[in-house]
Amino acid sequence: RTNGQKVMWEVADKNGYLHCGDSPLESNNIICVPRDCLEETKQYNTSNTNTGGFAASLMPAALETIAGTFSAKLQGYMATVRRMENNKGGWAWASRRISLPSVNEILGNQGWADQYSGGPVCHSLALFTGGNAHIVKGRGFNKSATSRQWYWLADPSASSTVGFCIVADHGHSGYGNASSAGGLAPLIVLTKSSIVSAKADTYD
Repeated sequence: RTNGQKVMWEVADKNGYLHCGDSPLESNNIICVPRDCLEETKQYNTSNTNTGGFAASLMPAALETIAGTFSAKLQGYMATVRRMENNKGGWAWASRRISLPSVNEILGNQGWADQYSGGPVCHSLALFTGGNAHIVKGRGFNKSATSRQWYWLADPSASSTVGFCIVADHGHSGYGNASSAGGLAPLIVLTKSSIVSAKADTYD
């Protein structure tokens, strides 16, 4: 990253979004998330409210700012995809080139969210099936900031008006107050052309 941070990316799924979305993604793709959370932490909102969900929060703009610190080469490979976002008691499609994973994409169930937890897929991505090895995360490259970090997901809590869903530091589902500073493990999608070009590249 241009701020000097190193990020180790993992492939969470191959072609996990193929043919998905209200405007379908028709290119071969890989879905990537960091092995551990980024060094910085972020609030969803300055006050404890989840009204309007992800789309109405500070998070989309914060993630776009973070994406702007990725290398120009990596940004060139990132696809803008259509995601079904949980907007607290409703849903809407949105175009994102960087997002937070939904509860379903990480844990394979709704957790503290509701039936609107989507993705565009309503199942866990391949990397997160079969155990917590990749669900539990630290913060910073090789866990340099902390060995265990709770982190934000894309869904507002269904049972609360103040919080958003999280993966807790021990790997279980939970929710945190929107004004809390939580970890970030953002999701990006690379299309077929990037798979070929990126094989020999390491991104900082």
